[in-house]
Amino acid sequence: MPVDFTNACGYTAWQITGIEGETINFEQITGKVAAGTGVLLRGNASAIVNITFITFGDDISSTNKLDQ
Repeated sequence: MPVDFTNACGYTAWQITGIEGETINFEQITGKVAAGTGVLLRGNASAIVNITFITFGDDISSTNKLDQ
């Protein structure tokens, strides 16, 4: 399902935008993403979070190395 990270509370969502040698470049996702999109979630291990599912999200596969 598509997901909306616009008002994420208690966690952040990230995509990998590049790998250069031993360096991995991350970018925070602050909007909506399409179904099937690979993301990394970071938050407090003891936190209870709510993830908002939506009907349509943006395709970020051109910049997201997790989708390749």
